[in-house]
Amino acid sequence: QQVKPGYFLQLTGSEAKETCYYDAYEKAKTKPLPYNLACEKLEFLISDAVKKRLAADVALGAFLSGGIDSSVIVAMASRHRQDLHTFSIGFKDSSHFDETAYAREVAEKFQTRHTAFSVSQADVIGRYQKVMDNLSEPFADSSALVVNLLSELTREQVTVALSGDGGDEIFAGYHKHKGEWQLRNAGLQAKLLAMMGPLWAVLPKGRGNGLSNRIRQFDRFAKAYHLSPAERYWQWAGFTQGHELLEMLHPSLKEKWTDEALSVSGTENILFKEILQSNSPATFQELLEADRQMVLPGDMLVKTDRMSMAQSLEVRVPLLDHRIVDFVKTLSVDYLIDGQGQKKILRDSFRKILPASLYNRPKQGFEVPLRAWLLGPLQQQFLRWSDSGLLEEQGIFNAAYLQQMMRKLRSSNPGDMHARLYGFLVFQEWWFRYMAG
Repeated sequence: QQVKPGYFLQLTGSEAKETCYYDAYEKAKTKPLPYNLACEKLEFLISDAVKKRLAADVALGAFLSGGIDSSVIVAMASRHRQDLHTFSIGFKDSSHFDETAYAREVAEKFQTRHTAFSVSQADVIGRYQKVMDNLSEPFADSSALVVNLLSELTREQVTVALSGDGGDEIFAGYHKHKGEWQLRNAGLQAKLLAMMGPLWAVLPKGRGNGLSNRIRQFDRFAKAYHLSPAERYWQWAGFTQGHELLEMLHPSLKEKWTDEALSVSGTENILFKEILQSNSPATFQELLEADRQMVLPGDMLVKTDRMSMAQSLEVRVPLLDHRIVDFVKTLSVDYLIDGQGQKKILRDSFRKILPASLYNRPKQGFEVPLRAWLLGPLQQQFLRWSDSGLLEEQGIFNAAYLQQMMRKLRSSNPGDMHARLYGFLVFQEWWFRYMAG
């Protein structure tokens, strides 16, 4: 069990009592400001949140990816600190996953002491076992490998770093947010994308290049078109659906589960069940609330905190200052996202000071070339953990289906298979460390 965010645990003798001291999910009670005034207030709040987190008796810097979130943090930090160090990381052998050019432009704009780490895939994958050793529970976000290396390299120069974590969850920056808005507002365009579902289903899909990734997104959009908002969110937030997970399971386990049991309506212990399983359709703000309740404490903040602390680096996240979160909850959805784009108020509030190129670039997540790794340096790990004899003795996974998944990964249409297989590897690493005796 874990203490929930915003709670403290009080121990008295043999009794334990959880008490809430801050409810980040409480609904806003005030009306939104006019848009121009809201932009001014957001700029002040972020500037002050950054200033407060610059207090340190040790060397301090900031992660700088070249995206809006980290660029805003650096812009505000440079107002209060003349000698600010900034750090970015990119793959010298995979330009599709490299954002260092944008980061360098921001660093030059705000005259920071910038370091761009150019690493190879071998440098990152070489941390695989070290990262697995630092996970006490299964954690299948593969970008943890990069965060671990970035933290290690950053720690050589500073002890504290600021990060832009939280921006996507607070200001509606993910592709699933754009998809949800289009389904609710785009009308004919959304309908046409959904009608072309049979075409997206047969075209090659993957994350290796822009075109195949766009087709992958169209396919997910079409499959979610007729679902309820809660079911759409459940599908878009994950990379394995209920029926696919059932196929992965050993026959003895598969008999005990149903597709319904693994759907959003059948899952009983998720943090956001009260939001997404209510009788009324979920509002857009409630879907953002689900991100704040699940994605932040279950993925993004876990990744940043554990990977940085494993390198003795303290990371601070100004965008999750409670004053900013509380303020954004008062805003109308169209302050956050509309037909022109996402993170609207964040982008507009800092448009006058950030480089114009940041506003013309596509969104790029903090991803890694995972498919290439699974077909290369991690292939031996897959062979080790998918051995049919070992799987039969373990009694959890279906060996034949795992081989089928690997064949699809090798095909020209891998989809999200890389994420599912990496999830399998992480689970096995954890199981045989802690559960197999």
